[in-house]
Amino acid sequence: MMYTVEIENDGERTVINSPDTEYRVSGTYTKAKNKIPSCTFNIYPDNPGYNKLSEYKTLVRIYDPTADDEERQKFGGRIILIEGKVDSTGFYKTVTCEGWLGYFKDTINYLYSAINGMTENIPVNQVVYQFVRWHNENCSNGHDFDIDSFATTDTIGEYSPSADKSSFDALTDENLTKYLNYDVTEYLGKDGNMKRKLCCNKGLNEAGDTIIRLGENMQSLTVANNFDNICTRVIPMTKDGALMGTLGIDTVWVDDVEAIKKFGVITKMHTFDYLSKTKSLAKAGKNWLNSNSKVTRTITVNCLDLFDIDVTPDSFEIYSTYLIDCPELGISERLELTQLTRDINETWNTQLTFGEILYSARSYKSLK
Repeated sequence: MMYTVEIENDGERTVINSPDTEYRVSGTYTKAKNKIPSCTFNIYPDNPGYNKLSEYKTLVRIYDPTADDEERQKFGGRIILIEGKVDSTGFYKTVTCEGWLGYFKDTINYLYSAINGMTENIPVNQVVYQFVRWHNENCSNGHDFDIDSFATTDTIGEYSPSADKSSFDALTDENLTKYLNYDVTEYLGKDGNMKRKLCCNKGLNEAGDTIIRLGENMQSLTVANNFDNICTRVIPMTKDGALMGTLGIDTVWVDDVEAIKKFGVITKMHTFDYLSKTKSLAKAGKNWLNSNSKVTRTITVNCLDLFDIDVTPDSFEIYSTYLIDCPELGISERLELTQLTRDINETWNTQLTFGEILYSARSYKSLK
């Protein structure tokens, strides 16, 4: 199956890839957990859109023409880079695009010092609502977002906006993304213009029916253990660089005692951008260490044999979980799909990244 690719400039739309298009583009798009989606494609001079491309102006949409309206758009965003190239095949352009979430990089998170008058124990949804309001008040026309309302009992103990963060960085702060998964949907508004809606828990914990099993629909599988982020002692700091005690007199770090027994002292400093009070650092440091004194294991799968078991590529979407069954490597777990890369013209060519599996440094064991 082939996807349709369309560009738009000031309301003028041009199809640059479809079964009926000569000199089609070639490329892939990638969606990843709480990351800005991306798309890269090569386009050649005879393509009808070759001379209609502009950075930060031209919009790009990738459609599945066979899908229902809600599922048709697989990627939507803007061009952010155009590179002219030449090789043995001739001249062409390599075009890089970012998804709608990239609009949140255009505004910054500094305007106010409180969320609806609150500075402590703020409901997570109120933080997100305020961030979106601030963005909408300061962005370009057409770069604003509606937001799906959502209920939550989770709170942030303390939050103070930071002048050096974009709205996207604020939305993906570690205190929010441990609760939320972001995605953007596009729809036609009553005024005839395209509108965009931010969804904050799309697909969260949905269980996919498809099983990824070696010898059936798993062409290759790679398991990688990453120790780069492991930490057994953290020195927490407020947004202003203050420590939790007086250096040389008080203890200014938090330890994971059991992890130190296994891996030794591995010290990192961490600035909590949302904290301004030193009294909050000990608890924040402990919580952070619980999440970071871990070994991260990711699993990458190439699935090219799906047709034989009546599974379409669109059966896989990020944020859903799937059973990965590979007993030869000691893996039989239901894992969240955290990254998906799909070829525009060969949609069966799909690379899936599952994880992350976080193994506590206290109990980590090597692969079998």
